[in-house]
Amino acid sequence: MREPGFWRNLAPLPLGFQLVQQLTDLDFEIHLLTKGPADHSLGWMEKVDWCRHYLPHLPVTISEAKSLVYGSVLVDDWPPFIERWLHHFPSGFVVASAQPWNLDVETRFGPRVMRFDGSNVDVVRRGLLAAKASHSDA
Repeated sequence: MREPGFWRNLAPLPLGFQLVQQLTDLDFEIHLLTKGPADHSLGWMEKVDWCRHYLPHLPVTISEAKSLVYGSVLVDDWPPFIERWLHHFPSGFVVASAQPWNLDVETRFGPRVMRFDGSNVDVVRRGLLAAKASHSDA
């Protein structure tokens, strides 16, 4: 991860782009949130370059802690980031893109988290609609 080009050259994950499409279709205001590597400032630049290349129309926020950034929905695959974000935003909703390291994410965090594996678009879409409705009433 510290090698020059690592972040810039990461291949896009199809599940992530499917989620971006769902959020777009549901008229969410989308902001890209990524964690900057604590001891590798070049990684910050490369992450922005990656975002600008693949999703040039979306604003980018880089933070050392995703839990500092509010949104009604977080899309992430890393359970420690999910846990900290949910702790700070108790009414938030998380869609976890499926990875081998987050198989238990729904059981671990409960109904505010849905794991998206590509086969459950309708279920995740209903969860996103519910999250959107609950935040529009606030």
